[in-house]
Amino acid sequence: DYLGIAEISKSHLTEYGDFQTINVQDFGIHNGTAYIIYDYIDGYTLDFDKLNNAGDLESYIRRIGNMLSDMHTISNPVDGFGWYTYADGGVALNEHYQKSTDMILDYLDYNLERIDDQDFVLTYEDQIRSVISENIKYDGDPCIGHCDVKYGNIIESDENHLCLIDWEFARSVDPMYDFVKAERELLRGYPLKFSDDRADDLHTIFRSAYFDDSEFEPHRYYAYWIHEMVSRLRQARKWYPNDDLDEVRQYYKNSILNYIDRLSSNPETIS
Repeated sequence: DYLGIAEISKSHLTEYGDFQTINVQDFGIHNGTAYIIYDYIDGYTLDFDKLNNAGDLESYIRRIGNMLSDMHTISNPVDGFGWYTYADGGVALNEHYQKSTDMILDYLDYNLERIDDQDFVLTYEDQIRSVISENIKYDGDPCIGHCDVKYGNIIESDENHLCLIDWEFARSVDPMYDFVKAERELLRGYPLKFSDDRADDLHTIFRSAYFDDSEFEPHRYYAYWIHEMVSRLRQARKWYPNDDLDEVRQYYKNSILNYIDRLSSNPETIS
């Protein structure tokens, strides 16, 4: 399935201002293993600590927001939503959803069924399902989503382009889905990189760079955050050592309930 984005990279993704993708020389399956051969890029991988310590973080957050926005305008070779695959000489989807809500609610089912703390799920499942299904309605076209935008997956070339690598999680998605995933990795990942005020300031920079003059839909934004926190709660045991597990789980639970409260109490004031 990883080969679908290689075909897209080779045929559809080009250079857009500050953003470019790596040229794909070859890809295929050898002895049952998928492989992709990229051009070598002269440059360096972005490093959060170095950027933050040097005071360059705001500038790069703005550039990454512009990069993601540019990427989401690229013509998508398929009409539906889901994972890209490569079969029969072209790009397809291994799951073909006509609506982004269908895809997201399927993922929500998958995540909720696999969360360790089923007491939490039983208590809040109806609220989670309701607030997500009511607020992620999206009637636009699917875009090419990288779905793993983070500092370690971005190379700044010697020509000062930002090059996005490691496309194995790429999907055809609602662009807000990719925006939220990128913001979590860049600004709000666990353990937390910043205070709430600092994260909010950087969010404003990231959001302004991405949306420019287009409309930002806060309801959809927070609904995708709830979905993302549910996904992270399901994966907590995989990503964190056992001695941190309770703390990590509690963080994601609190985040889910906080975002539900924001949407349910006074959604018109969300900023």
